[in-house]
Amino acid sequence: QYVGDNSKVANISYRLQMPKSLTHTGIELYTSKAPYTLNIVYKTTPAVRASFSKDENQTVFDQNAILMFALIKNADSVRFVINDGKQDLIIKRTRDWANKKMAKDVWESSSTVEKFTALYQEIFVSTKK
Repeated sequence: QYVGDNSKVANISYRLQMPKSLTHTGIELYTSKAPYTLNIVYKTTPAVRASFSKDENQTVFDQNAILMFALIKNADSVRFVINDGKQDLIIKRTRDWANKKMAKDVWESSSTVEKFTALYQEIFVSTKK
């Protein structure tokens, strides 16, 4: 529920559905002052990193960011850090962005299992490009 809960946030981040071309290497939490930020770090190849730099290839990050905001009440931003060994690509999404994208407060819309299930299904319809 909170960005400062390292083990729960890590567990959520490891369960995100991501392409096999990305290897989850860890998380970084920035919680000493607002805005509270979560970095989810992946390693990959330069070609894969370059492909994710195109907006049309970022749908999976949009979906996963919305899920993170639905599950973590005080997260203000989620940054997906994709490292190819030489260079980082940072894909950042904010809670405001997620709420606008879904046209609702995603945290409030996931307050019960039934609501979360409905939101989860909606995420994968609303974020298709």
